[in-house]
Amino acid sequence: MVVIGGGNVAIDVARTAARVGSTGVTMFSLESRAEMPASADEIVEAEEEHIGIDNGWGPVRIVTENGKVTGVEFRKCVSVFDENRRFSPKFDDKTTKIVEADYVIASIGQAIDWGKLLEGTKVELKPNKGPVADAITYQTAEGDIFVGGDVFTGPRFAIDAIAAGKEGAISLHRYVQNGQSLVMGRLKRNYIPLNKDNVDLDGYDNIPRQKAVHSHDAAHSMAAAKSFRDTRGTFTPDQIKTEASRCLACGATYADENMCVGCGLCTTVCKFEAISLVRKYDEAGVDFRELKPHIVKNVLKRKVRIAARNITRPIDNLIHGGAPAQE
Repeated sequence: MVVIGGGNVAIDVARTAARVGSTGVTMFSLESRAEMPASADEIVEAEEEHIGIDNGWGPVRIVTENGKVTGVEFRKCVSVFDENRRFSPKFDDKTTKIVEADYVIASIGQAIDWGKLLEGTKVELKPNKGPVADAITYQTAEGDIFVGGDVFTGPRFAIDAIAAGKEGAISLHRYVQNGQSLVMGRLKRNYIPLNKDNVDLDGYDNIPRQKAVHSHDAAHSMAAAKSFRDTRGTFTPDQIKTEASRCLACGATYADENMCVGCGLCTTVCKFEAISLVRKYDEAGVDFRELKPHIVKNVLKRKVRIAARNITRPIDNLIHGGAPAQE
C-alpha cells in the first residue's frame, strides 16, 4: 500500500492500514525528514511499526491496468519551499520511479469545493479558491456574505475558527441593524510575535518538558502495531508535578510578593499540587504565651523614638530662626 503525505494524518492512515491487514505500507512525502510536518514522536512510532517513509518524492500519476491500480509514478522533489518559506515545490522531472501498489491513499491536506454556492455573487476568490474578505469584519465583496475559519485563513487551530465565528456573528448582527458600523469598537488583533532570537532567558526557569515513559523495544512495537489500543505510557506522579510546576516558572505567570497575602487558596485549588506555600521567618519566632513582653518592649522603643522626635522639633525651630512652640 502507498500512502501519499507526510503529516500526522498521513501517519495515522498508514498505521491504521497496517492494523487492518495491509502489508508493506510505505509513505511518500514531498518534504525531507527534517521538514516533514508530522510530529517527531509520530514518525518514530511509525518506523518502529515498520511503516516505510520515503522522503523527497511527489506523485505524478496513478498507474492502472484493466481498471485496477497497479502503482504510482513519482518524481524527485528537490525543494519544497521558496526563499520566503512559502510552499512552492520544485521537481526534477528526469528522476522518476514507479512504485507498485494495490491500494493508494492520498492524505495531502484539504481543498475548497464551493459547488454552486457562490454563483451569481460578487465574492472574489484567491488562487487557492479561498474568499477575499476583510480581516476584521470577515465581510466579502458581497455585502451579506461573511466567511471565517480555514476556508478564509487556511489551516489553523479550532480555537481560531471559533473566534472567527464569533467575530463573524457580530458583523452579521451589525449588518442587519440599520445604521450600525461594522468596524467601530472592533479589536484589530494585530499581534506582534515575540522575537525569540533577541531575548534574554537567563532569568527564567528552563526546565525541559517531561516525556512519558515509552518502550522502544521490538516486541512492544509489534504488539502495538496489531492493536488500536494506545500503548504509550503516562507521566509518573513526580513527572506530573514537575511538568505542572513549569506553568509558574515560564515567566507568563508569577507570584507577586507585594500582592500575595499568604492566604494559601491557590494551593487548595491546584489539583496537581504544583503550588506550595512555605512559612519563613526572618528571625526566631516567639511562643504565643511569651508574646506580650516582646510587644511591650517594642512599644516602649517606639514611644521613646516619638518623644525624642518631639523634643528635637523646637530646637530645630530655634536654630533655623523659627519661633519656639507656644505652650
